[in-house]
Amino acid sequence: MKKNKQISWSSLLEWDDDTLHELRCIGYAYLKQGKYETAKIFFEGLLALGSTEVYDKQTLGAIHLQKGNGKKALEYLEEALEIDPSHEATCLNHLKALFMCGQNAR
Repeated sequence: MKKNKQISWSSLLEWDDDTLHELRCIGYAYLKQGKYETAKIFFEGLLALGSTEVYDKQTLGAIHLQKGNGKKALEYLEEALEIDPSHEATCLNHLKALFMCGQNAR
């Protein structure tokens, strides 16, 4: 059986780290303006491009938390905690999402 090879979209598009950083900054700017849906698109795009940055997953979790979607927030926040279990913003948002979902902190 042939395994599916993961496509590196950022390499295919010839986007370097600076370009990805600019996308992250634009997403953050929309986030600061309270335009969560637009910001979410940027951060989802970064993940689709293969980002493994804890910030991107944590931010998507925070956006879902802000929009009242605790279950989806938990998914992203737990992925972020797998990358960096001591990331303070992620830990705080994870706790908030657990409470939102009616779960106890672990």
